[in-house]
Amino acid sequence: MITKYLEIEGWFNLQEAYLNLVKRVPSYGNIVEIGCFKGRSTRFLCDALIAEAKPGVRVDVIDTFEGTTGEHDGLELGSMYDEFKNNLHDHLESSRVIPHVNRSDNQQLIDSFKDGSLDGLIIDGAHDEESVYLDTKNWYPKVKESGLIIWDDCEREPVRRGALKAFNDYDDADELRDSIWYITGDERWFGMIKGLNGKALGRKLKIFPEKKST
Repeated sequence: MITKYLEIEGWFNLQEAYLNLVKRVPSYGNIVEIGCFKGRSTRFLCDALIAEAKPGVRVDVIDTFEGTTGEHDGLELGSMYDEFKNNLHDHLESSRVIPHVNRSDNQQLIDSFKDGSLDGLIIDGAHDEESVYLDTKNWYPKVKESGLIIWDDCEREPVRRGALKAFNDYDDADELRDSIWYITGDERWFGMIKGLNGKALGRKLKIFPEKKST
């Protein structure tokens, strides 16, 4: 049973979404997680990869480790990066987790990942519309066809607007937006399998629940 993540301060309720990603990612795949706070979600993800016998998957984590204005105001953040390293020490030592202490819109960092190289992308950084828009616009091309993309907090209107706006420049924008599944209830996330057949593939593989909420 995966429980160690519960010892880490933070917020995480995307267990089903992350487990779907773990099952889908190939044994030596690559996942990028944007936003990790002190590592609660990253701990769950990496422990789930071990449980699924996929220790070769690389998880690149992107965070400034400074918190987000308006979201973390009033919290005792301390040295977030030191806490993250302590919480993920075993996965860091094995090079399973590669931390990038940086903004997710840093162009040099973005360019260091090849287009079509990621098997999974998790967008859970700053939750304002512009940040979600840029994270989606900048990192969506990095995901390979049939890769899984997960956004957190689908109940937040700025998050949804930012994600959807990022597809405006694509000729098949309407089809892309229609391929997104919204999962409400306890988890409140939304996601898509990249590609025009992503919606059907997600249903076939049971990546998403049958009921879609918009």
